[in-house]
Amino acid sequence: MIRDEHIQTLMDLGLTFLEAKTYLNTVLLRKADAATIAKASNVARQNVYRIMPVLENLGLAKKILSKPTMYQATTIKEGILILFQKRKTEYSKLQTKTSSLLNDFPDNNESKIGSPEGDSEFVITSEISLLKKMLSRLTLKSQRTIESIVPSLFFGEYLSDQTPDLKKAIKKGVKVRLITEKIDLASISKTSRFFEENPLVELKYLSNTIPLNVGILSMHIFDSEEMTLCISPRKRVPCLWSNNPQLLEICMMFFEDLWNNDVELRSLSHS
Repeated sequence: MIRDEHIQTLMDLGLTFLEAKTYLNTVLLRKADAATIAKASNVARQNVYRIMPVLENLGLAKKILSKPTMYQATTIKEGILILFQKRKTEYSKLQTKTSSLLNDFPDNNESKIGSPEGDSEFVITSEISLLKKMLSRLTLKSQRTIESIVPSLFFGEYLSDQTPDLKKAIKKGVKVRLITEKIDLASISKTSRFFEENPLVELKYLSNTIPLNVGILSMHIFDSEEMTLCISPRKRVPCLWSNNPQLLEICMMFFEDLWNNDVELRSLSHS
């Protein structure tokens, strides 16, 4: 009756593997001594003697004074409520601690990244949520242009994440150009209306894959001053951010070559 997912659920709620296994078997036994619990759980008896006091302290078991000592498990319903409440309390304490941490360490590093002032920089982002946050910040920061190349593999996710920010940028007069591979336009029908209804937005797509042999290319250029670049098989990270003028020039030339010269490139408005 005890499945691996049952044990994993209790582990997600804070128990160790042996604690979860012992508790569930004690629930099934209703009332038993340590030797019986150990045999039913396939857990060494010395471990059961160590685990049962832990379950008692958590409120998941009760000790019955008899000879031999017996244990009775708290019902699953009550046990889960106890573990949930414990997690809730821990989370509340963690929120207080993190608030204190944030107050003591202001988030001023990110504002320095992306500044056009000073020397060229190269920064690697290896976590997807940080990449999405960075793209959002750069999109909202843009004043003139955004040029993007997004593989069809990531195109739906990119639109879902960035369309609200792109709309805000467009309201400021930012011109947006997007290139992706051939896609099923019906799958992005809601978003395609957004492109069609905005003269500042152009979407073109290739009938073949993006012409890069080393992997999948995702590239975003903001105001010709900052950019992100990812070349990775089937992943959006790690991703390089840079404000290096030479790299920006090379990437802009690559983008313009695709946009203007590839004979298989077709505009959404003409498809």
